[in-house]
Amino acid sequence: MSSRGFTLLEMLVALSVFSVIGIMSSQLVVRMMDTTERVTERGKELTELQRAFEILRRDIEQVSFRYVRDELGDAGLPLEIGGHELIELTRNGWVNPTGAARTELQRVGYELRGSDLYRIFWPVLDRAPTTQPLEQLLLSDLLNAEFRAVDLSGAEYLYWPLSPEYDDDPERQLVAIRLTVDSEVFGEIQRLWEVPVEADVLSKTSTETVEGKVEEEVED
Repeated sequence: MSSRGFTLLEMLVALSVFSVIGIMSSQLVVRMMDTTERVTERGKELTELQRAFEILRRDIEQVSFRYVRDELGDAGLPLEIGGHELIELTRNGWVNPTGAARTELQRVGYELRGSDLYRIFWPVLDRAPTTQPLEQLLLSDLLNAEFRAVDLSGAEYLYWPLSPEYDDDPERQLVAIRLTVDSEVFGEIQRLWEVPVEADVLSKTSTETVEGKVEEEVED
């Protein structure tokens, strides 16, 4: 009984089939690797976003009714929205693990530079001309970032405090702050945080009130 091998044509067909299978398999592996990389990168970006929102939440929900002085000796309100920074405020709960001789209050601000959102904080409340702030990059790839004050009536404002004529209006009490960011990666995201009632951050803006309160705080 004679044995019969493969013909050249059969060998070529078999090699062609194996080549197609190999190409399809390699493309599938490449796509899976690309997908894994994208998912990993998105996961990191989402983690950074959540971390930034948690830092923001802690700052806003611990806002304190404490006036400050800036580098020029001018009085600063406990909370200001729409000034040089997007928002600047005094907050409680500055962790002091080493037991350093300092207050647990901290002055912080947020500023959008290009597409980057920075958290700025100062080592003291009442600053000297030589006091230098520290900076922390929170978010990148932003198209816009905006803080709004929300009063008791539900009205929202790009600037806070309001004009002095609203000082005696109970509806104009600040109750929450809304943040809207437009991210190149995640699109528009909004967060709303309550301001603690005990902070008592009202729309009082008279120079006499601010200056007097600052003097009281400094003396204490």
